[in-house]
Amino acid sequence: MIEPFRLIRSGVDVAPLVEQLAAHPELWGQQKARLVPGSPHSETVDIWVRFRDVDAYVAEYGSDMARFVDEHESVWLPPALVLPGAVAIATNLAGDRRLGGVLITKTPPGGQIKPHVDGGWHAQAHDKFYVAIQADDGCLFRWDGSDLIASPGDIWEFRNDIPHSVENHSSRDRLSMIVCLRRDL
Repeated sequence: MIEPFRLIRSGVDVAPLVEQLAAHPELWGQQKARLVPGSPHSETVDIWVRFRDVDAYVAEYGSDMARFVDEHESVWLPPALVLPGAVAIATNLAGDRRLGGVLITKTPPGGQIKPHVDGGWHAQAHDKFYVAIQADDGCLFRWDGSDLIASPGDIWEFRNDIPHSVENHSSRDRLSMIVCLRRDL
């Protein structure tokens, strides 16, 4: 993919997932890794639906998280049990491809994800897909010279190997799900 983003599907029913997220506000921000000061994601909160199992990692490596994003097999995490809409969208998108991480992000009105390039093994080994869950006018996914304005239910493949950012100039939270599908390496 040469362009920074490409529409894969539109009209995906995200209403069940919106209802599930509203019913479980306690899920937001349980994982703090992306919220540290200076992180481009520090103005957002996340729900990790699928990724490396933190408890299993700590049992094997202790509290040093330096290798947490090294090569691993992603697993469904506890939020998946109460967010079947996220599981359904991600597994449907994956088809016969290997599913990696699944992350739901909330960017508040006036919030942003600062320009950055994703790095590390997970970013390099997976294609990335943006599922618009709640995206009003004024919610921008940006690359140098290109802006993506999505509608709820859109799924876009996007490049995370070039600088990109998010701005929420709307009056509601921007809710998105990032689905990672393993590349054939």
